[in-house]
Amino acid sequence: EMDSSCGYQAGPAPDYIPQTILDSSVQSAPLTGNSLNILRSQPSGDLPGQMGDVLLNTDPARARELICMEVKALETAAFEEDDQLRIEIANATVESERLQFEIRQIQDRLRVKEQEFISNEQDALRLQDQLSQKQADVQHHSQSYATQIQALQAEVADHTYQYEGLQRQVESTDATYQRVQSTCTRLAQQLTEANTQIEHLREAEDVWLTDLERLVPRPIVGIEVQPLLNSNGLAKLFIASLIENGSAERAGLRVGDIITEYDHIPIRSKLDFARAVLNSKVNSTVPVQILRQESTPSGKPSSSIETVTLEVDGAYPTGFSLDTLRRASDPVAFIKRLKADGRAALDQAPSRA
Repeated sequence: EMDSSCGYQAGPAPDYIPQTILDSSVQSAPLTGNSLNILRSQPSGDLPGQMGDVLLNTDPARARELICMEVKALETAAFEEDDQLRIEIANATVESERLQFEIRQIQDRLRVKEQEFISNEQDALRLQDQLSQKQADVQHHSQSYATQIQALQAEVADHTYQYEGLQRQVESTDATYQRVQSTCTRLAQQLTEANTQIEHLREAEDVWLTDLERLVPRPIVGIEVQPLLNSNGLAKLFIASLIENGSAERAGLRVGDIITEYDHIPIRSKLDFARAVLNSKVNSTVPVQILRQESTPSGKPSSSIETVTLEVDGAYPTGFSLDTLRRASDPVAFIKRLKADGRAALDQAPSRA
C-alpha cells in the first residue's frame, strides 16, 4: 500500500532498517532496544547514527522522516545503477552481436580455406601421379641415353682422328698462309696509294667543278623595275634604273618607260618580269613593248607605244653550287649543257654583275 508519510510504495525494507519502523503501527508501537542496536550497527554514513540519536531521544516522527529520506536516496541510487546496468547490458549485447558476426566470418573463411586445402590436396595427388610418371619416363630415357652416349663416344673417337688429320693439314698450309698474308699486306699498301690518288682526283674534280661554275651564266637585260598604280588601281611596271652599257640601255630604253610586254608575255608585276627574263636564253633577242611618255613643244604630255628588241646578256650565276651538280640525275648531260651554254655566253656576253 502507499505510505502516506513517505510517499512511496511500501515494500521489503533494507536489511539495516527494522520492518516494524515502516509499518503504520509504528506510530503507536514503542521502540525496543533491539531496534536501536540495529540502527547503531549499520555502516551507511551519518544518517543511521542521527536516527539512533533521535530514537534515543524518543522522537519517532523525526526518525521516520530520516528513514524515508534514506530509503528515497537508496531507491534513486538503485534506479541509477539499474540504468547503468541496462546501458552496459545493451553495449554487451552489441559487442556480442559483433563478435558473433566476426565468428561467422571466421567460420566462412575457415570453410573457404578448408575447400582450398581439399583442392590443394587433390592437386598434390595429381602432381604426385605426374611425378611418378615422369620418373618412369626418366628411367626409360636414361636407358635410351646410355645407348646414344655410347654411339656418340664412337663418333667422338672418329672425329678426333679426323681432327688430328686436319691439324696436320693446317700445319702444312701455314707456309701458304704466310705467303697470302704477305700478298695481302702488299695489296693493302697498293690500296692506300690508290685511295690517295682518288683523293687527289676528287680535289681536282672540285677545282674543275668550281671553274665550271664560273662558266654558267644566267640571263640578264640590265633593268631595275618598280610597280606603279594608275588611277584605275591597276599596277604598271616602270623602269627605275638601267645598268650602264647593258642590253636595255643599248636598245634605247629609258628610265620612266612602262613595260607592258616582254617576249609577247603581258607584264603586270615584278614577278612576271623576273620569270619572263629567266626563261630567256642567253644571247637571244626578245621584243619588249613599252609605253613612253614625252612632252610636246607646247608642253602637253604625249604617250606612245613602242617595241624595241633586246639582246639577252649573260651574268655570273648566284644560285649555282657544286651540290646542285652532284644531286643532278644525269651529271654528264648536265655538265655538257652547262658547258655548251656557259662557254658560248662568256665568249660573247660582256662581263658585268
